[in-house]
Amino acid sequence: MSTSPVKYSGSRRRLRRGISFGAGTLLAAVLLAACASSNHRSAVSRSTTTSSEATAVGAIPAPPKGGVKALKIAFFSLGTSNTYLVKAQDGVVSEAQKYGLSVHIYEANFNAVTQYDQLATALSSGSYNAFIIDPVSGQPICSEIKQAISKHILVVTAILPACSLYTLNGVAQWEPGEVANVGGQTPDWWDGFFQYIAAQNPNGGKVIILTGPTADSLTAQTDTAAKKELPASKFTIVSNQATDYTTADGYKVAYAALEANPSANILISNYSGVTLGVVSAAKALGRLSSLKIYDAGGTTQIMDLVKAGEVQASYILLPYREATESVKALVDYVEGKPVPKFINPYTSSDPVLPHGQLWITKANVDQFLADSAVAY
Repeated sequence: MSTSPVKYSGSRRRLRRGISFGAGTLLAAVLLAACASSNHRSAVSRSTTTSSEATAVGAIPAPPKGGVKALKIAFFSLGTSNTYLVKAQDGVVSEAQKYGLSVHIYEANFNAVTQYDQLATALSSGSYNAFIIDPVSGQPICSEIKQAISKHILVVTAILPACSLYTLNGVAQWEPGEVANVGGQTPDWWDGFFQYIAAQNPNGGKVIILTGPTADSLTAQTDTAAKKELPASKFTIVSNQATDYTTADGYKVAYAALEANPSANILISNYSGVTLGVVSAAKALGRLSSLKIYDAGGTTQIMDLVKAGEVQASYILLPYREATESVKALVDYVEGKPVPKFINPYTSSDPVLPHGQLWITKANVDQFLADSAVAY
């Protein structure tokens, strides 16, 4: 196997996972306005695409001449500000290198305007025939995704879908013309997250919720699912705060929310990096023993806290798997193999999940810690 170079656009520093405001916000609003005009891969036999379909308008572009070796991939990453994002980059690069392919990585650092500009630059350069995109938000880059497809560039979206499809589930998240959407963090996935928490707390409680940036579509999905699945007759959401997904911000926001709400007994975080800050804040305030903490992410650090009883449970994320499946979708399509339009690692049938479990609890945490396919 030959090791191919990896090129970067954007800072390689561990920048804070945040959204840039000011002039960028105005441009993002303009872009949003302009763009407005589930099954595991091995288990999906319907709604698949092959290279022979690239004939009609809206169909997937034909594979490049020369086969897999002719793929020139640009990966539009969210950044490297946390372990999830680092693992995603590692997955794209390592999987591409299996086929002797190089990858150019653009890092948006959770700035929708930056990502739009990076896509525009890549499109005008003519240097790539395949894009893997982790959207900051699908709407601001909708026109660029469609333009890429029209220019015969193979497109795979991951984590979030293209355009405004994040409100839909399953294959409905597939944008016509793209090779695949590698998803799973869909509205019904977040519904399941809060359904579990509600079931574990039949008497309800006073809830603090910490999410990511307000511009992040996953934040919107978290908020929607919380309102839907935590019955108002039993649960009171006393605080719902945005963070920049970093541990430092998680600590600051959690500390203030806990201080302001001394009777809160449940704290829900939609990302593990934030949860680490939550645990530290709860300890600093002497609230850890009276607080049930629920997490989405399942990093090894969080698994250790679940084992110690400091985090009640964690809902697994699979950044490496999402990344490798994105590259595989491109390779399989170029090789003429069927590719599911929607690829979802987050099902009980996924072979990398210990006994099909999505929740990490004290009872099963050792199984997750021992599994290198899920630990990160």
